[in-house]
Amino acid sequence: MSKNNRVATAASQWHNEGGFTQQFFTGYGDGKMQTDGILSTPISVNVPLKGLKEGVYTLKVVSADYQDDNTWTDWVLLERLLTW
Repeated sequence: MSKNNRVATAASQWHNEGGFTQQFFTGYGDGKMQTDGILSTPISVNVPLKGLKEGVYTLKVVSADYQDDNTWTDWVLLERLLTW
C-alpha cells in the first residue's frame, strides 16, 4: 500500500449544520471565524475504524470550507498547526 492514501474522512458532529466554525461563531454576526481569533476548543470526532485491514495508520487533520451556496469544498490537509 502506498503512503498518504486517504482511507476515510471523519467530519465533526456539526458538519451537517455548516461545520464547527459556523456553529461556534453563530453569535458573532455572520458565523465566520474572526481573523484575529485563536480557537482552542476541543472537538470530538468519531473515527470509523471498523473494517480497516491490519496495518499502521496515521490520523491527519483535514478541513473543508462551507460555501455560501450551502455546499462544501473538497477536503484539504492541514499540514501545519499552530501551537502556543
